[in-house]
Amino acid sequence: MAQKTINVGTGANTGGGDPLRNAMIKINDNFTELYADIAALEDGDITTDIKGSVFADDSTLLVDGVNGKVVGDVDNIEVVTTTVQGRDSANLNIYRGTSGTVSLGDASSGNVTVSDSGINITSTAGVSINGAATGTVEIGTGATTGNVTIGKVGNTTTINGNISASNISATAKFLVPTMSTASYTGNADLEVAGSIVYDTDQNRYFGYRAGVGWFQLD
Repeated sequence: MAQKTINVGTGANTGGGDPLRNAMIKINDNFTELYADIAALEDGDITTDIKGSVFADDSTLLVDGVNGKVVGDVDNIEVVTTTVQGRDSANLNIYRGTSGTVSLGDASSGNVTVSDSGINITSTAGVSINGAATGTVEIGTGATTGNVTIGKVGNTTTINGNISASNISATAKFLVPTMSTASYTGNADLEVAGSIVYDTDQNRYFGYRAGVGWFQLD
């Protein structure tokens, strides 16, 4: 509602202004809207643009209105947008606190989560990790110890390109699937030309060749 202004006339007692009752109605209307806005402000129900800086109760600067950026720590923040980028080509850093989880994406189609348990990438449509142009994709090259597992038993893992043996450490291990004879014999997922398994019943390596079947390698 626009502010209602009382017509006070052109002079004292000239009778050219608002009648007293009309003037009081305007006053009531103005105060009714004013008190409603104050109550909404106290309850945090007002949605409007804020111009200027924002400070916490302890005077900590949260939003720098002069330079146009958020500078304070914000707990439990939710950003709903299609693009999040660093200001003026700067890096965009997303950190979690001493605990909790950082999630990117949504639970229905896939996401990336960072927590105390590590980094987990899930997707219903597949996950692609690509080096830019001729760049290198490094997995498990950190200084700490640990295993790198690719693929799942019973599934096919395809690696396109060459794997250089010169880059494999002398202490590295290449472990083929280990299973009983019954587990791989007749298993259509494993009976693919070039498959290698270690037979725990016979303690022997076996390979698979089309038209031949399983044959002992050692």
